[in-house]
Amino acid sequence: MGGEDGTSTQFPSGLTVGATWDVDLAKRWGGAMGREFAGKGANVQLGPGMNVARVPQCGRNFEYISGEDPVLGATLVGPVIEGIQGEGVIANAKHFVNNNQETQRMLVNEVVDERTQFELYMPPFQAAIESGVLSAMCSYNRLTTPATGETAYACQHHESLTVDLKGRLGFEGWVMSDWTGTKSTVQAATAGLDQEMPAGLFFGAALKRAVVNGEVDEAIVDDKVLRILSAMFTIGLFDNTTDFGDVTNNVTCDEHRALAQELSAAATVLAKNDGQALPFKPDAMNNILVVGDAAHNAPVTGGAGSGQVVPSRVVTPFEGVRARVGDTAVVSYLPTPAPGDDAAAAALTAAAAAADATLVFVGITSGEGSDRETLALAAAEDAMVELVAAANPAVSVVVVACPGAVLTPWAASVDAVLYNFMPGQEVGGAIASVLFGDVNPSARLPVTMPNEDNEIEFTQEQYPGTGLILTANYTEQLLIGHRWYDANSKIPQFPFGHGLSYTTFDYTPACAAAFDEGTGVTTVTFDLSNSGSMAGSEVAQLYVEMPEGLAEPIRQLKAFRKLALGAGESAVVKFELSMRDLSVWDETAHEWTQDGVLGHKITMHVGASSRDLRSECTVTLS
Repeated sequence: MGGEDGTSTQFPSGLTVGATWDVDLAKRWGGAMGREFAGKGANVQLGPGMNVARVPQCGRNFEYISGEDPVLGATLVGPVIEGIQGEGVIANAKHFVNNNQETQRMLVNEVVDERTQFELYMPPFQAAIESGVLSAMCSYNRLTTPATGETAYACQHHESLTVDLKGRLGFEGWVMSDWTGTKSTVQAATAGLDQEMPAGLFFGAALKRAVVNGEVDEAIVDDKVLRILSAMFTIGLFDNTTDFGDVTNNVTCDEHRALAQELSAAATVLAKNDGQALPFKPDAMNNILVVGDAAHNAPVTGGAGSGQVVPSRVVTPFEGVRARVGDTAVVSYLPTPAPGDDAAAAALTAAAAAADATLVFVGITSGEGSDRETLALAAAEDAMVELVAAANPAVSVVVVACPGAVLTPWAASVDAVLYNFMPGQEVGGAIASVLFGDVNPSARLPVTMPNEDNEIEFTQEQYPGTGLILTANYTEQLLIGHRWYDANSKIPQFPFGHGLSYTTFDYTPACAAAFDEGTGVTTVTFDLSNSGSMAGSEVAQLYVEMPEGLAEPIRQLKAFRKLALGAGESAVVKFELSMRDLSVWDETAHEWTQDGVLGHKITMHVGASSRDLRSECTVTLS
């Protein structure tokens, strides 16, 4: 199955790569995309997307590598940018800033206090800048900065573009508008926009007239030109005079298809595995039933909108399982029963009851331009899962393709649950490799999986906003995602950072933390061991509990590391945190501060997820 024969590779989406929690894979993903863009003759790649998922149902969450956490995004965006720009293609950090909903995205006014902005939504962009990103894209939405009272579209918001991005964050590249995101000439030019896309309705001749008329200082235009040309020289565009690529080129290849499969497998989260239902042993099974439209007839591989890629081919889950099993077992397929089709439901019940294992594939996608109305799957898919769970006396496994958070009300009724997000064109081979243990799952959830819609209790004022032209108030401040669940002592369906393995890992109960006054570095050390019988990778996560009185979340992810360990192997793991990592944003001084931190106890929690904390220690910064 697939679209055109060739063209480019449909890799897993940004959020999906975020689920790997793997900096090396993120860089390889960026490099492969950079090579394909270069082969098509492009010198700028509009990505990576890095907005933090404030709204679980946001239609573009699948594009954003940050998931719901700024540190996850800040750790992964740098390697992606290095990969892209290492291929001679300019990366583009987007969408700056607070492009956190698609509902009324062209008009919605996002009201965000400065501290929330810098502690929660800016870190991925700061990391992109520190990694040398050469361009950025301003978003469609309007912004209001409460401290200054400025309200303007993001592409003509002076506080955001000039004061924050080019000033406090130190961005030296150029800012382009999202397509048709430019709304004026003088205001946009003086606010910090450098390039209008895709046409010159407000810049070009109009900007020239504004300079001639004295409305825009010529030095402002000089700065824009310098930023754009400097980026082009930096990436080497003026050194290449022969090989420009061509949009008609077929840029996919076996190497990239193999990487797409590796990424997809590495991003598949094993959320539940009761009774060690997985991995399957094909020689112990005679009859495997694969169920669901998402398994073959309509596989869910990517999202819609500008982040959509037409795949050169699609290896469906059914094809992948059948190829992996070969002649050792019979692999049969049934689509999703249509609502009210009693005959199809009865056939599925009988087939599931006779199978040694039933693999149910469900999925939902999203896209640019609208948010999901609900986090639920289609009713027919939920009914299909419940039917299989009741009928199958052996093993029932459900694989969920999703663009972000999704509801799984039947999770307690099945033996195993996996999430593979937007898995890309090689989903079949990838999921088969995980199901049969060729790949030991090591992915972690980049978003919290909730129990119900709006479990985080957003009011109308928070999302989607109030008024005919919506105004969304970020009154929750720092408490989104797993931070909200911690603050409200709420147990999610599956927590942020969660993911199981086919082996087990042990942490020393007490970590060690030490502060070096000379360097300002706090070091957290602990032992990690693979206590199981299979090689695997663990994502060790460091959550910091800041001193009381700072109005910070209960715990915040501050660092993580993915380690591959053989069976019985151990390693000493060390995290190093800078003073900036243990600071808070001061809205009066407009900078990071240690006031309220120095001289107070900070608690370090190390574990396998935001809710599976295994090791604890404390430190006081002198």
